[in-house]
Amino acid sequence: MLLIQAVILALIFCLIRPYNKGLFNTRKWIAKIREPKGTLDNEETNITLLQKDVKIMSIDLVLKPTMNTVFLLAGIIMGFLYKWWGGLLVIAITRLLKEVTILYLTPSLAYYLKRNRRIVMKKIEGFKEDDEDELEEYKKYLADLEKILVIYKDSKLKPPDSRELRDIPYGDINYFINNYELAK
Repeated sequence: MLLIQAVILALIFCLIRPYNKGLFNTRKWIAKIREPKGTLDNEETNITLLQKDVKIMSIDLVLKPTMNTVFLLAGIIMGFLYKWWGGLLVIAITRLLKEVTILYLTPSLAYYLKRNRRIVMKKIEGFKEDDEDELEEYKKYLADLEKILVIYKDSKLKPPDSRELRDIPYGDINYFINNYELAK
């Protein structure tokens, strides 16, 4: 019974993983194309992009991947508690299914763009009047998101993965859709 529960936790991890990975990569892509063209791609720039994104989308970026990791670790530990090979079985199942679910269950880029838009609109609606600077940042982000959504709303593109994110230049909103073979 313990092994079955461990495998179920690994399956939950594999089913949730494409959503988390797509969400994170989409946000990183949005942050990258919002930067001006010619921005240098270095560690400092990457940290700045993540700080801006965490400021706007704080809870989704941290909480959901953390919960997903807890499912995986609990499944592996339960597998090892069952028998020594149970944990290895859970790891093998996870490695196999993780790639398959990312390939077939990742929603389109338009899904994540609409989801981000909904989150930002909720933050704007619930804003206090005394935080004008942050409100302006949210409105600017929403305006940029609307421009991106107009271009990508009907595309069936998946969010870019880490390798594709490295190839996408800063500030080029059309690069990903124009290089469809890059985007699979």
